[in-house]
Amino acid sequence: LKKGSYSKQLADSAFLLFQSSNTTEDIPLFLFKQMGETQVQLAKSREKEERYILLMSAYKNLEKTVTHYAYLEKADECVKTHIRRAEIVIELLNLQTNAQTEKILLESLDSLEKASLYSKKAENRQLRTTIGFNLGQLWEFRSQFFSDQKKIDAISKSIESLTDAIQFTDDQIDLRMWIDTRLSLAKQLIQIERWKEAAKLYREVFERDPRDASLFSTIIFAQRQAGDLSKESLALHRSWINQHPEDYFSRQGLAERLWCHGQSEEALELLLDDSSQNPLSITLTAKALALRALAKASLKRWEEAQREVQSLLAMSDSLGMQNVFDWSDSWSEQMLPLPLQLDAKQKTWIQEFLSSIRAEQVEDRAIGLRSLIVPAGENRDINQESPLDLSAKEISTKN
Repeated sequence: LKKGSYSKQLADSAFLLFQSSNTTEDIPLFLFKQMGETQVQLAKSREKEERYILLMSAYKNLEKTVTHYAYLEKADECVKTHIRRAEIVIELLNLQTNAQTEKILLESLDSLEKASLYSKKAENRQLRTTIGFNLGQLWEFRSQFFSDQKKIDAISKSIESLTDAIQFTDDQIDLRMWIDTRLSLAKQLIQIERWKEAAKLYREVFERDPRDASLFSTIIFAQRQAGDLSKESLALHRSWINQHPEDYFSRQGLAERLWCHGQSEEALELLLDDSSQNPLSITLTAKALALRALAKASLKRWEEAQREVQSLLAMSDSLGMQNVFDWSDSWSEQMLPLPLQLDAKQKTWIQEFLSSIRAEQVEDRAIGLRSLIVPAGENRDINQESPLDLSAKEISTKN
């Protein structure tokens, strides 16, 4: 295997020899472990279908290895082989999910649960970490076969196993395992909306590699879902923007969080910067205009807020209302509840604006936005009835 394809051909020939044999009585059972490991290595260079066959064969060969070690009463080797089988099952499940992989998933869960009990009695920290991590992965796959309460129960089992594994991880001994257990646990916590705990774990991993943009985005998403507007959370976001001023998405995300936190001035500073508008993205540009309108309204800069609305309408006239506002429904929800320091007039204007951009009908959206633009020389009563509150007939008449 180490020397190249010729060795792989020899290995394939060896498999054919073993498989064509009518009996295995003259073959020492421990050789099945070598066969299984070789098949796993071979599978890495094969196409999906052949990889599946090789891995399934490796799983069966390691099953015979377990029998051999059990006969010899080598408990440690038995447990290690159970772990290796579990890793193969995870690879198989990543390839395809069917009745056969579900069967070996259940077998592997059962054997690893027993191995877990052994590792706890033996006080073997390394085994306990590896078993807990693999159990967490297997329970995650098991949850995919269910819905409703059974799914939640399987996810809870995964969280329990991974939490146990994390206690014994040591980044000085195995950094990869230290990272993987935290990422896996955070992923499961998100499944049941335990956002704050997930964000904490992602943050621990991010501190190891503060250049990982994908991980940073995940942290911010989890923090926003958790409603975390702490100084520490905002400081992390500011730090990223300072280091990556070209990251339009994160810049806008910070502006949104600052506005929700009542810091409209700072939010506006981020959005007034030329780099806050990405010419390649309609969505980012439209969001920037909408957020500037909110920020200026919350600062009582009414004429400027109205100009932002006019810019949004001009975009929609040019590019189509649906293209410009296809993001507005979920975004409007994120902007609620409104900052506490707003007065009644500001709240009314902002609520009308948010209602307008998320209106189901294109006509309603246009009417709502235009109603917020006060023509030159007129003073519209900000508390007057919004067109969105009128009946369909009245809207039609006004239009």
